[in-house]
Amino acid sequence: MAGLPVDEMPCLEIWETDRLVFSSHLIDQDDNGKLTWNAEYGDGYFNISEDIVGDFSIMCRFGGEFANKRDKTTLIFKYQNNTAFLSNYLVELQSEDVDVNPEYVDSLDAEFFKLHLVFEDSAVVDESALLPERTFSMKQTFEEGIFEVFI
Repeated sequence: MAGLPVDEMPCLEIWETDRLVFSSHLIDQDDNGKLTWNAEYGDGYFNISEDIVGDFSIMCRFGGEFANKRDKTTLIFKYQNNTAFLSNYLVELQSEDVDVNPEYVDSLDAEFFKLHLVFEDSAVVDESALLPERTFSMKQTFEEGIFEVFI
């Protein structure tokens, strides 16, 4: 993360559907360099090292005394996606790619804010077993798309 204008390390949480995968404020801050925060530049590094498959969300809230307070006043931004739509390696998100709390839009400098997500293939989880097996013809693909949109 880069360009987040907060003094204390923000509380970063990664959720997989309804399971908390990672919270920056639930592990030891000096845990082998897994977390770093530079308040001068608003830059941080968060090493998650967890398997995430399917829907996930990233929630970023103010840290310090607000780290465990979950309400809209402490939420800075959130990001939601599904691992099926992302490629391995680096995904760079800018302020327009995340849902920034309207109260803090003016505080987040779009020129400097970046969130880099680095994905790797899982050595443990075979994602292909979780995906439905479908072989569509052009007509079947079109009909399935119409069904998904209108139903």
